[in-house]
Amino acid sequence: MNTAPTAADKTLIVLRSALSHPRFTDIVSSTGLAKSSVHRLLQTLIRHEFLTLSTNGNYYAGPAVLSLAGNAFKQIDISEKAKPFISKLAKDINCQVHIGARNGKEAIYVTIQECDTPYRIPSRIGDKLPLHSTAIGKCFLAQEENTFIAKYVRETGLAEHTPRTITSYGKLLTEIQEVRNLGWAKDDEENVPGIRCIALPIYNHLGTVSHAVSITTLSLEKSMSEVIELVPVVKEVADNISRQLGYRQTEL
Repeated sequence: MNTAPTAADKTLIVLRSALSHPRFTDIVSSTGLAKSSVHRLLQTLIRHEFLTLSTNGNYYAGPAVLSLAGNAFKQIDISEKAKPFISKLAKDINCQVHIGARNGKEAIYVTIQECDTPYRIPSRIGDKLPLHSTAIGKCFLAQEENTFIAKYVRETGLAEHTPRTITSYGKLLTEIQEVRNLGWAKDDEENVPGIRCIALPIYNHLGTVSHAVSITTLSLEKSMSEVIELVPVVKEVADNISRQLGYRQTEL
């Protein structure tokens, strides 16, 4: 049975609306509450610094909201947020799953989910990953300007890890442009012989790529085309984790 919203319910409804619709008329329209009630609740929220009123009459997040948001995001542990999604992914597709974070000119593994195979792909939390030869690394390079990529090439020399590693600026630039166009990256035995990966970016509450999630398999088990067929299911996981980190873009 539906019950009438309490005063606390109405306050939260108005706050949520005001954070999305700064104009008073839009807040009234989206909440469905009486103008007098909305005005009274807005004044309460301003008094407690959850909202501020600008000189043009629009409502914006106040210091209290920003402080709470900052504290909440500090407490986010991506390992915990991602665990149910990557556990299911590893089980469903029987591939090892990694989540990597950017660390300067490298990436590092921060979470690993093993799968039910008779072998284990050797990787550990904290392992360093080159940006140019790993799928996770390419996800991070794709967010950078080409001038950064040129600097990265000069400073790292594009170390050759396998015969398939990209070792020239031109080829790397072409590869990264493809990642930007497709929205995902691949590693076809470019970092470790016999290992294939795909990765997709994970976005945080600021709309920036904070992590990337990858799946890893042996080249003896899956062709590159078979791995690429798994992009949609990995994208769903990346999108779900992004939402857990506060990402709210409409394209997800």
